[in-house]
Amino acid sequence: MRRTNDALALVLVAVVCFLAGAGADHLVRAQAGAVGQSYIVLYDDHTWAYAGAVAPTPTDAPHPPGVTPSPTLTVPPTNTPRPDATPTPEITALPTVAPEPKECVLKTQGFVINIRASASATAAKVGSLSAGQTVRVDEFQAGGAYLWARLSDGEGWFASAALTPFAWWVYGVTGTELCDDVDGFPEDAPAIVIIARAPAVGVWVGPGADLGELATFGETLKAAGLIPAATVYGYPFAASYLYDRGWTVAARPWINDCPATWGADPVASARAWVSAAVANLDGVRYTWLSVSNECGGWPSAQYAADWIEAVIEAAAEQGVTRVIPVVWNSGAPELDWMKTLAPVYVHAPIVTCFAVNVYPVDDLPLSSHAGIAPWTTWRYVQLRAWLPGVPLCATEAARGDGTKAADMADVGAWWKQVEGDFEFVTLWYAAMPLGHWPLANLRGRLSSLALALLS
Repeated sequence: MRRTNDALALVLVAVVCFLAGAGADHLVRAQAGAVGQSYIVLYDDHTWAYAGAVAPTPTDAPHPPGVTPSPTLTVPPTNTPRPDATPTPEITALPTVAPEPKECVLKTQGFVINIRASASATAAKVGSLSAGQTVRVDEFQAGGAYLWARLSDGEGWFASAALTPFAWWVYGVTGTELCDDVDGFPEDAPAIVIIARAPAVGVWVGPGADLGELATFGETLKAAGLIPAATVYGYPFAASYLYDRGWTVAARPWINDCPATWGADPVASARAWVSAAVANLDGVRYTWLSVSNECGGWPSAQYAADWIEAVIEAAAEQGVTRVIPVVWNSGAPELDWMKTLAPVYVHAPIVTCFAVNVYPVDDLPLSSHAGIAPWTTWRYVQLRAWLPGVPLCATEAARGDGTKAADMADVGAWWKQVEGDFEFVTLWYAAMPLGHWPLANLRGRLSSLALALLS
């Protein structure tokens, strides 16, 4: 996590000095919570610098998955309010269709999709499918930018995929294997991602987390059919403890978030970094190795791709079976980087997650789609079109810039929208009060969090 405003600069400098004095060997950085504010970047060698937040441009607007966007432009920071995002043509509002077995069965992803009278975006809207809804389909048909699917109940057609590049807007469940036999199913379409297990959700865990409270929280989720999840940093015993209790665990090594500088050779840099990460977590049990977090200053998209590819290869050589090479900060990466980055993830030799930290950044609820949220909280919707078959992970998620107490109704509303979109989600924050985030600490509130997730 990296965010704060100018008024907190001296406080964070003091925190960094304290951590350094306690022997902490990690990079601490803080970033602005709103466009137009300056922010400070603090390093573990006690140096710091000012920088400025950058506003997204109109060319970085939401678009249907699969429609290649114009490159994101970098513009000077301003305080000009952004208009609310315009919904994409085939993503908008509600209702429900009860599924039945023994037919082509699909589940919508984390957004609402219009139902049209015919297989065309210009046809009359006759209803809508809610996020995460399961439906039966008896025909497919290409039309315009979409692959349309006809609902078996005769209500109409919905856009099940984008055509260029091809990207499914649905998941598979039991019965999806029958879709290949439905009229119009494209022979060369990539496989539909099957939701083979329960969603995994939980919390970010650091020093000071209450293991007893976590264990109770995990059992509550498991009893309701969910898998508890944790991103663990600086508390390796907690990683093994939770893993042994059936949690999905992403372990971050207690080293800097990212290399202090990017070397001339990305492969050498990545291999050294993986060696340090694996050695730091020697003997720790976990599901995912989370190698780096919110890295900035990449020399180029190609450098980032080469570094990430080398991380994946080095991790595989060291026996790691699931790796998160980079956790991208809210609003990153640049959209025009994806054509370079995506193939590295898609063709990875081991299971690799495209991971993000999810914050509106502006003072908005986590579940909001207003203001800047389409470029921050919901940016993953724009990115996943390039990542067919690649799981998405969210290692941090909270309202605003993560500094305020969680609103459990807001958390529950967001979870209902994204459930099924991510391999796992870990909400910020269950650990000791850190820096300027004490209000966001979920310690002592996990029973309320469980109720919010299950309501």
